[in-house]
Amino acid sequence: MSYSKREQSEADLYHVYARGTGRRLIFEDDTDRIQYCRRMSRILDETKGGLYAWCLMGNHIHLVANMQIEVLSAFMKRLNGGYARYFNERHGRSGHLFESRFGSEPIKTDEQLMTAVRYVHRNPVKANMTVSCDYRWSSYREYISFPSITDTAFTLGLFNGLEAFKRSHEADVADHFLGERDELPGVDDMQARRCMTTDEAVVLSISLLGNDAFNAIAGLPREERDRCLVILKKGGLSIRMISLVTGINRNTVWAAGRE
Repeated sequence: MSYSKREQSEADLYHVYARGTGRRLIFEDDTDRIQYCRRMSRILDETKGGLYAWCLMGNHIHLVANMQIEVLSAFMKRLNGGYARYFNERHGRSGHLFESRFGSEPIKTDEQLMTAVRYVHRNPVKANMTVSCDYRWSSYREYISFPSITDTAFTLGLFNGLEAFKRSHEADVADHFLGERDELPGVDDMQARRCMTTDEAVVLSISLLGNDAFNAIAGLPREERDRCLVILKKGGLSIRMISLVTGINRNTVWAAGRE
């Protein structure tokens, strides 16, 4: 299978994510999570680069990495490949544990880095797994206590210290998945932007395209499909939300109208 070339960050900063095949669990219990963290720490010690944030969810993971893209690819291959072999052996299963290759979104500014770190740490809150960011299986605890895997100093400097870092994570603002927009929102932009449900997105899409075009969009010829995608993007829908309601790959949605 051929993959499109990854977009690179001049600052070597990336939001990284990977999920289980068919959205199945990649962590059955804390023993699995401990194993993943140990592997992550060990491989990181042997890698040129660092992590600014990480979070282990039930069927996916998030990282914020400071690595050259080639180094990041090798790091993730070792981490997820080795963990998948461990997981399959321990749980008596076979086949791919992770869905396709890992995803990566370049981070271009300090504001985007702050947004990415906050997004990763608030993922368990959004999923109703915890009422605060103080979640056992993320780097948030490293920031407020003692860092072991995570490089916390640089990011704390961007937030102007620990107390400001905590306040930013406690703020009740809309979190958005990185890559939804051409430019990632800063905290102030995020406070002004309301989360849209998929039902609301469908209604808006139909109002912009008409019912027939919306229902047929995935099967339209490329030129017509891209024209419709551009209308949806200009109409205020995020790339992620367009992908969710149309079933069209996010990279395809992102590329529409950019040539």
